[in-house]
Amino acid sequence: FVQRREGTPELEIDPRLVRLPGEATLTMKKRSPFASTNLDEQLKKLGINTIVLMGIYTSASVLTTVRWGTEIDYKFFVISDCCADIDAEVEKFLFERVFYHTSTIIDSKAFFELLAKS
Repeated sequence: FVQRREGTPELEIDPRLVRLPGEATLTMKKRSPFASTNLDEQLKKLGINTIVLMGIYTSASVLTTVRWGTEIDYKFFVISDCCADIDAEVEKFLFERVFYHTSTIIDSKAFFELLAKS
């Protein structure tokens, strides 16, 4: 699944990304994709219970997605070096004090190594 916000050309999906046939694109209208799309329904239909998350605005979209998703029983891998926030101190706090309790925090190198093993 790929998320994007309408009307933001600078956030268009990079054409170099390989998309699988039939892959869904979800357009978020709120900070959490669970609040404004049918993401939960689609993931459950596919039997998916673990989400790999990265994104901009760690203190908004990433935080809200983790908090909401955890409440409805999803497990998360948050890719630390693929997240960004305008406030570095807030982002550091989120990774050290919030995501630590709800998610597996991993950097992209370790995540790709983990994928290679499976």
